[in-house]
Amino acid sequence: MKQTQKEWARYIQDEIQKNDSYDNYKHVFIEYKDYLEKCLLENPRDVEKVCQLAIAYFTVYQDGKTSVNVLEEFLKKYSKDLNDDEKAVIYQDLADLYEKDAYDDKKCKYYLTKLIEMGKQSVIVWEVLGEYYLKRKKYKKALECFQEMEKFSDEKEIEDDYNYGITLFYCGYFEKAKEMLLRCYKKEPESAGILYALALCLHYTNDKKLAEPILDKLLEKVSLEKYYYDEQILFEELIDLYYLCEEYDRCVLVFEKEIDELDWEEHFYYNMRFSFYFYSLKKLGNFKKAENKLSELIQKHNKYIEKIEIGEIYDKKYWNEEEIDEFIEEEKNEIKKVLEIYKKIMNSNYKPQNTKINLEKMYKTCYLVDCPQHQKLELEGEIMKGIRLCTENDIEKLMEIGEKTFKETFEEENMQEDIENYCRENFSYEKISSEINDKNSRYFVFEEENQVVGYMKVNFFGSQTEDGYENSLELQRIYVLKSYKGKGIGEKFMEVAIDLAYENDLEYVWLGVWEHNYKAIEFYKKKGFEKFGEHVFVLGEDEQVDYLMKLEI
Repeated sequence: MKQTQKEWARYIQDEIQKNDSYDNYKHVFIEYKDYLEKCLLENPRDVEKVCQLAIAYFTVYQDGKTSVNVLEEFLKKYSKDLNDDEKAVIYQDLADLYEKDAYDDKKCKYYLTKLIEMGKQSVIVWEVLGEYYLKRKKYKKALECFQEMEKFSDEKEIEDDYNYGITLFYCGYFEKAKEMLLRCYKKEPESAGILYALALCLHYTNDKKLAEPILDKLLEKVSLEKYYYDEQILFEELIDLYYLCEEYDRCVLVFEKEIDELDWEEHFYYNMRFSFYFYSLKKLGNFKKAENKLSELIQKHNKYIEKIEIGEIYDKKYWNEEEIDEFIEEEKNEIKKVLEIYKKIMNSNYKPQNTKINLEKMYKTCYLVDCPQHQKLELEGEIMKGIRLCTENDIEKLMEIGEKTFKETFEEENMQEDIENYCRENFSYEKISSEINDKNSRYFVFEEENQVVGYMKVNFFGSQTEDGYENSLELQRIYVLKSYKGKGIGEKFMEVAIDLAYENDLEYVWLGVWEHNYKAIEFYKKKGFEKFGEHVFVLGEDEQVDYLMKLEI
């Protein structure tokens, strides 16, 4: 029987991880709701339980207003009996609920202000208030909030740095904004939103060398369908950026990619991006291509107009002749506009003006206090506490984990004799003991309930398994017992390795991974590692390929 909030959080997160849709794990929140309602019948003044109940209601009923009512009714009833710490928890939850689902920004601001007046300041309070002003384009006020937030450096997350960074940008502090966004980029090198904002800052700080790989990487992130900061960005956004940065070849490339994705019979409407496209072709000297592309697009759109005229698009049963004629005239006018701007660009010194690029703020998943679904920081913090440097007392356990994990990963596709010989040679007591005592190697173990369940080995300088990678750190092994995978242990080991590289002023972290270990390869890619080569790994008499991957620091 689960009795504590933390036990429920573990249960809920385990069920979410096992199931791929809300319908399949909704039952755990219903269970949690029923448990909390029962507890509150026995003790209706329990602040923790009523706050958790509001969270459960929000998840079960998908209605922030219901949750808001629960908390505000509780405040009316018990306000005189509550201390400031108890009120602070309720105020923070109310601020988040009003911001995310009840859609009352004034109420959100009201509760945040109450927290500040009470002296209950935190990263969350200042960040949400900063976001409040950022959303309203009150950049100076937003900057003041984020500057206060910066005082809580130990608690900050990547979203905090990002929103602070774009606020600095809007206030004209481009160098400081670049510094903040570079910090974000090192943590999340695959985030399209971070790449986009950083590229913009690099343009305004005239850092062309650093901008080149960022601008190239953005091409991989473009999509018409997905537009969230952590997934994809729109074609049109990328066109605007490349045009602003005078990256005319890239501007052309993206525009033509967009044309290929869309049905341009139907979408041939004048906008500034046509201007950017034709101007870019002119700057590149591709006059013939510009002429041919214009002709092609007009041809397609004329066919679209013909379909309107014969009733294929607008059925004459539902549209009268006058309305259809108006549609046709509008479509023809679009062609005229494009022709006019084309001639202006090609026959004069006219340069279309840049559109204003807007940077969207980055949203956190949740600000609710101890939300059981999103309580990742606290849970991950426990994992971090479990990591320590290895000692000789751990050798036998390392031998066991190393052999077991190696077999779990490789024995299905390799000969048993080769597996056994490798384990005997590489996971012997003498071998691991010598590596632990090597000044240029480090072993880290992760413990749970005094049991070692995983370890990591990293190498510096001459102790690396291959020559030629000076000023780098080799991540040689991350081994975690199968029963403990999926708990974030590998990610935390990775953070330790990256921190070591930073602390020692190294240029990059590198590793070798078996080409058929697809899960590991995907994991490293998500962390920003990129393939830069291959080498042969010999197991018995079998020559296998390892991908070499690295993360630049």
